[in-house]
Amino acid sequence: MPLSTEAKQPTPPHFRLPSHIPDSKALPTIGFEAPLEDLFVGEWHMIRLSNRFWKDKRNVRLKYTAAGSYIDDEAFYQTMSSEAVKSMVGKDTQCDGTMGVYLWQGKGLLRVASARWEVLSFTPRTNCRDWMLVFAHGSIFTSPAINLMCRDRVGLDGDDLLFVDEWLAGVPNDKFQMAVHEMADIKRE
Repeated sequence: MPLSTEAKQPTPPHFRLPSHIPDSKALPTIGFEAPLEDLFVGEWHMIRLSNRFWKDKRNVRLKYTAAGSYIDDEAFYQTMSSEAVKSMVGKDTQCDGTMGVYLWQGKGLLRVASARWEVLSFTPRTNCRDWMLVFAHGSIFTSPAINLMCRDRVGLDGDDLLFVDEWLAGVPNDKFQMAVHEMADIKRE
């Protein structure tokens, strides 16, 4: 019997709506359970996002490190005109025991800044291609934003990117869709 030469299709990811959007029967939501913190500890590369602060940056990466009751959160980036690597630090604490929802609090000079964020999809893949879709709620300093990140700086494969784009387009909420339309690719070198 000949072996199949068809490429195996990736398992479709599971998504969940941000907590501020009521469930919609028009949008399929598979029983998604956000990851435990130990699944997303490590380094992530920003692939695409709608947060205005990061749009003029390149090589944006996040490093999450378990630190007891919270997660240390370091962001590294370069401006378009400099080779210097800059960083910001904060900590993430789970909100009210809600799985996959966190409060980011800045450290140092950024300690006055905070933002609530939540994991909309955590999708494990082979070859360090795990990816995560995150929604950051608006704060006093930022508008609501969507971040797509991958462990591999190359990014998602075409099938996964299509899954993400189709799901994002189907979320029935005008404010969410404004963030979707603001999304831009991050330059990675």
